[in-house]
Formats: sequence, C-alpha cells, structure tokens
Amino acid sequence: MTGTSKNDIAWKEILAENPQILRSVNETGFFDVSADMIRQHREPRLACYMNFREHRPKPFKEHDLSILAINNGRYRLARTDPFIDLSSQMPVRNRELPRFKIPQEVTLLNPTNLSSESKALDAALVSGILNEVFEDEVSLVLRGREFSSNFSFNLPVVNSNNNDMIKYEIDHVTIEVDGGYEGNRGLYLVEAKCTSMAEGQSGMSCRQLLYPHLNYGERLNKSVSTYLMLFEPRTCVYLFYKFHPDSKGARGNILEYRYKCQLESTKQLTCRYRDLFEVNASATNTNNLAPFPQADRFERVIDAYRHLAFNGPTEKDKIISDNLDPRQFRYYIDALIWMKLAHKTESNLIELTNRGLLYRVMDDKNRLFEFAKIVVSNDVFHAALRGEGALAKQMMREYRVNSERTIERRMQTVKSWLKYFESVLDKDDHLVNR
Repeated sequence: MTGTSKNDIAWKEILAENPQILRSVNETGFFDVSADMIRQHREPRLACYMNFREHRPKPFKEHDLSILAINNGRYRLARTDPFIDLSSQMPVRNRELPRFKIPQEVTLLNPTNLSSESKALDAALVSGILNEVFEDEVSLVLRGREFSSNFSFNLPVVNSNNNDMIKYEIDHVTIEVDGGYEGNRGLYLVEAKCTSMAEGQSGMSCRQLLYPHLNYGERLNKSVSTYLMLFEPRTCVYLFYKFHPDSKGARGNILEYRYKCQLESTKQLTCRYRDLFEVNASATNTNNLAPFPQADRFERVIDAYRHLAFNGPTEKDKIISDNLDPRQFRYYIDALIWMKLAHKTESNLIELTNRGLLYRVMDDKNRLFEFAKIVVSNDVFHAALRGEGALAKQMMREYRVNSERTIERRMQTVKSWLKYFESVLDKDDHLVNR
C-alpha cells in the first residue's frame, strides 16, 4: 500500500499540466479552476471533496492550498485555511441542559435506534431539545440541498505578513442543510454529525456552516443562527456549538457556546457482554478469503455499515470519508467484507450483502451485539476472548500471516474490538477484568 490516494494523483497531474495555477496563486493569491479542467483527471465531486483538513491531497498540503466552490462548476484555489478547529474549541459558555424524552405518542423514533443524523435531529425536535437550545418555539422548514443565492466573505491568507485577505464571491453553489427551523425570533440552521464523524479530525470545512449561514442571512429579514450538532448514538448525548462568524465571514471559523443534553431511553436492553462467551467458533461465519481485520476502531466499522445501510451501493472513496484519511478506507471496508456484511459489485461499488440488509431494522445496540457475535465466532477472536492469546496468535498464522509485525498489528485490532464490545455491551462485574 503506497499511501497515495486518487486525489493525490489527480491534483499532482492537474498542477503539473497547468503551471499557471501556482503562478497565479503566488501572484494574486488565488486561481479559479473549472470543473472541466478537473474532470480530465477525476470526477470533480470526488476531487473537491475536502470536508476535513485531513482530506486535502498531498499537493495541497505541500503548497498550503485550499479549495472552495464559488459557483456552479468553478472552484477557487487559494492559500487560505477554511477549516474550523474542533479539537481546540474553548467554548465561551457551557450550559448543561436537563434530560429529555421522546413523547409516548411518537412510536417511530426510538432513542436506541437513532441510526442517522436526520433521525437524531427529528428526535431533538419532538423531545423539545431544539426549543431549549434555541430558546424559541420552532418548526422544521428546511432540509436537503439547493442552489445558493449571491453572497461573499473573506478569508485571510495563511502565513501572510500583510494581513492579506482573499475574497470569495459565491453564486449558485450547491448548499445542504441538515435541519432548518423557524421560530418567532429567527431561523436556526443545524449541521449534524455523529460524534465519531468528527473524531480524529483537526478541522471541519467552514463551507458546511458558513455557506448556509450567509445564504439565508442575505435572504431573510429575521436573524439567522447556525449550530454544529454532535450526536453520540450509543449514549444519546447531544452537543450543540453555536457558530459565530463576523459580518463578512472573514473569521468564519469561530464556535462559541456549548449546550449538552441527553435523551432518556424508555427501552430496557438486555445485550450482555458475558453472552459472547456462549458463542461457538465457526469456520464459515466470517469470510476467510477477505483480509483479516486491521482496523482498530470498531465504531468506524459501524459508521461504514450505516453509510451503506442508508445510502445504498457506494463508491469506495465516499464511504465514511468524514472519518478517515483516504488511505484508511480499505481497512474498514475490508472489515465489513470479512464479516460478510458487504461485498464489492461487478461495477466496483460496495454494497450490503443479504446478511447485512437483515440488520438495518435493528436498534443500534442489538445490531452491535449481533455484529459482536459474528466477530467472536472467528477462531482468532474466539480464543482471544477467552484469554488464550498464544493460541490466537498461532491461529493467526493459519491465515498465511508469517510476519510477526503484521501479526502484532492484527492482534491489536483483536484486542481493540473486544475492549470496545466490553465497554458498550452490558456486562457482569466479574468479567470486567477478564
């Protein structure tokens, strides 16, 4: 594995074949590249997908470049940093909100099965969380994609001694709103993400917050407030951060205020970690022709499953791309294939198998329990679960893995997955330190 992504290759070729790009960036601060120019090397939708700072291809990192859409089919390359630093946020105000419940008459939303961001937003609305955060009585009025109106903002040039700014004039760009809510006091826009989507990322593109914020701010006579919502499906904990750019968007990377609240579950779950010890080893329950898992974060395997469950067959480059550097995609997709939950189609898409489709209707915790049973039925995991580490390593060698270094890396995955199952599933005290 070379560590070079398709975007790395495409942008290296684009910059090499079009030297005027870097020349213009050096002389004027930016260059506007067309979708047609990009399309000669890669589909623009994929080449320009940089929702997190880590998604930037190598040539962008080498030349301190960023890219933002300015109108339909045109993108501005510049030496700016249009990312919101999530990990370094120090909210001005923290507010702990009370627990909330979904009304009993609402039967299709269950706190144990908020398996998509839209469901989490709907639960936040019907339970009263959004009214509490916004301090307003609101109704859902916006959701989905549309083309923007005209607006503009400025971003500072990185490493500039003269406080130089790059102006972005936006017109007819696709924007997407996860949830837009109107009340007496204004319009409230929400960008929703599962917490694991933001883990390990140093910066989220301001486009996801800034573009809708400025778009509707120009169109409405009432105030517009924008929030980033992080949702943890396992615990039903919500975090809301209020986005606060200045009037021209020049510092559109500011988050302030944090609101934290939790949904109470009305359903008693009985998935127990100790029950995994009753699972029998099986030679056929996992796909032994697929690579043995080497993907330490099982929650990201779940993210990949959710993406396929709610989006259908998907190009590999678009699966869980908000979570990982493109170099890591293969590990988490291979893990789903190893569990016989997904496979590759003849058209080179990744889709759920019939087994994978069966688990879509389950709530998150019961689905995790079923996934854990698949995993521990494998002989390596089965031995490791019982503390037989030497036997597990010996069995690993039967997968034609002879490198001690590779065995250690894969055993780290085994330990990480079992630790995750233990931390999430209900367990007896005497098994905690097993």
